[in-house]
Amino acid sequence: GESSTATSGDILLQTHNSGTAGASGALVMSTGAGATSTGSVYIGSDYASNGRSGSTYITGGTSKTTTGGDITLSSGKSELGAGAGGAVIIKSGESEDTGSASGAIVVSTEASAQNTGVLILSTGVGDASGSMYIGTGDTDTTAGASGSVLLGTGDASGGRSGDFYVTLGATDTLMGGEIYMSAGKTIEAESGNDSTGGRVALLSGESSTAT
Repeated sequence: GESSTATSGDILLQTHNSGTAGASGALVMSTGAGATSTGSVYIGSDYASNGRSGSTYITGGTSKTTTGGDITLSSGKSELGAGAGGAVIIKSGESEDTGSASGAIVVSTEASAQNTGVLILSTGVGDASGSMYIGTGDTDTTAGASGSVLLGTGDASGGRSGDFYVTLGATDTLMGGEIYMSAGKTIEAESGNDSTGGRVALLSGESSTAT
């Protein structure tokens, strides 16, 4: 319900609890099939004029005895013709304030009493598998610096810290893949030749007490 001075009412959409030996029912939100294109589904909060806009939560259920529920985000597939499968796009919120940054994106496994889960970033299997790009965006100003990329393992307390491997896949017919490491170049005009290309530095681990 509407409120002219306070908070509007909530809408709770859920199936009923199950009996003593069953499972609760499924909840399906979907558009119908279309002769040309199907409709879209929007889930989100609205505009806030004097405060923070609402958050959107998607969570899997909690299990008392077995594995917790999964969350699967899957784009649409193309069955015929030359169409490609749909993309999955996850973007943080934009900031129009010149002194603020856009929102962060955090992909992380949850804490655990023993070992935490594995995080896998991979392209799918195909005649030729897709490429993977991890990088920062370009700057849109004349004096801005692009962001850094940090790849590494976490600190260890009472044990050895994790290793870092860069390996390439094997091939049974042609030459194996190559590894390239290239520092940044400068394209400064000749009139202001006070910039240099970036360095490539390889440092071994430091020890405060031994070798």
